[in-house]
Order: sequence, then structure tokens, then C-alpha cells
Amino acid sequence: MPSDSSPHSGYVGAGSRLGGVLEAPGPFEVNGRFEGEIHSDDELVVGRTGDLRGKILARRVVVEGSVQGEIEAQEVEVRAGARIRDVRLRAASLALDADGDAVGARIRIRKDFQFQRSPPSSRP
Repeated sequence: MPSDSSPHSGYVGAGSRLGGVLEAPGPFEVNGRFEGEIHSDDELVVGRTGDLRGKILARRVVVEGSVQGEIEAQEVEVRAGARIRDVRLRAASLALDADGDAVGARIRIRKDFQFQRSPPSSRP
């Protein structure tokens, strides 16, 4: 769990399960399982034990765990050991470390891409 000095404004801990639409006002970290949408004007980190299934709209996304779904961000970093599978990814820049896995990913990198956070989807 992040300490009081953690730069993250929110956290889903390892072993936790959370779903729905989340508006993160600052940096956010997922180390458990999240299903749904996360919207942030800041950084979203999917930690080593994190499993995110759904849609991510964030300024910067760092993947150390697993993501399946959709990512729209200005900057995306997929670290060694991370998995993005069956993902539709749109960004201005992508860093994919050696041993990062991108199976079935549809990737579109455009230098002129501008991240624009849209309002969350309405769900019944």
C-alpha cells in the first residue's frame, strides 16, 4: 500500500477487485483487479500485480502488470514483464521494453496525437 509520501492520489491494492467508472483527480495506481473505465488528467500505473480490463484515458500510462481493452494517452510505457493483450492503443509516444508483451494489440502512434479526456461512459 502506498505510504503517506506516495505520489499517487488513489490505489487499488493487490488482491482487491474493483469495477465501474473511476475519475482519478491525480496519479493513480492499480495493483489489484479493475474492470471498467479509469479517466485521469495525470499518470495511471498498472503495477506488477495489477490486472486492468476496460478503458484507460490518462495523460500518461505505465504498465508493469496486465491490461486488456483500450488505452488512450499522450505517453504509454510498457515495462519488461508487462502484458498488453487485445488492446486498442492510441498515443503520441510508446515505449515497449524488451520482454514486454503486446499480443493482439492494435497500436496507433501519431506524433500529433493530443490526449483529450472525454466524459465517462454512462452505465446503468
